[in-house]
Amino acid sequence: MMELRATIDNVENVKKILKDKAKYNGSYAYKDVIFNNSGEILKLRVYYENNWGTKGALLTNKEQIWQGNVKKDIVKLKMHFNNFENAEKYIKKEFPKAEKTHEYNKKGWEYQIGNAKIFLEDVEGINMVEIESENKSEIYSILNLIKAEKIMTESMAEFMRKIKHPNE
Repeated sequence: MMELRATIDNVENVKKILKDKAKYNGSYAYKDVIFNNSGEILKLRVYYENNWGTKGALLTNKEQIWQGNVKKDIVKLKMHFNNFENAEKYIKKEFPKAEKTHEYNKKGWEYQIGNAKIFLEDVEGINMVEIESENKSEIYSILNLIKAEKIMTESMAEFMRKIKHPNE
């Protein structure tokens, strides 16, 4: 699966564009807590709301392969936990050098066009879209449809780290 993330002017405007062109799959909200484990990033996602049938928390470590503006993730670790506390205990035990660097909240709305998934997101006041598909041309077609602004070429964790800690 390939994905592309970009900023958008306004989530509500993009919802109007997608209203008759895409299937609405539901909303979600979560907090991502980012840890640095000797240079590797661990992301602990704590769900507040979703329709994906997940447990309360998800710990991941991914290697990102960039192909121009599109990235592909190689999942090195993916573990589900009932809650934040259980996940945090696991991190402390298995990754004793891991240090929390920052966290951020997301509220989002999931849509689908063909095989592509579209995630409209409000990330602490920053409007974004993430498009996932196996087909790069499908990603760019949707990107043009919704009139995205700036394509991101770094991970969400890194993007938010720069916002949270601009002097680092």
